[in-house]
Amino acid sequence: MLSDLPVTLPSLVTEPSWEVVAESIVSTLWTSTERIYYLVTDKGPPDNTNSTQPIDGSEKDIASFLLHVMYHTCTCLKEYLPLEKQLRLANMLVT
Repeated sequence: MLSDLPVTLPSLVTEPSWEVVAESIVSTLWTSTERIYYLVTDKGPPDNTNSTQPIDGSEKDIASFLLHVMYHTCTCLKEYLPLEKQLRLANMLVT
């Protein structure tokens, strides 16, 4: 089901009735993606605040999978993100 997110969410938010909430949905998705990215990659957030808790070793594999799905979804919906967030998304190295 999660693997379908990059396909189903973009088609859902592009419907005219969802356009009003699309920016809010994508903004929340972006925030979660960025947070998981910093947790998985062991990098600190750009503002050097340590507001995130480390991921337990047993959760790191699933977090990596989730990061790939969320990153791909954000990429599909990047037109709903402000330019600054689009640039940060482009600079993420998700392997």
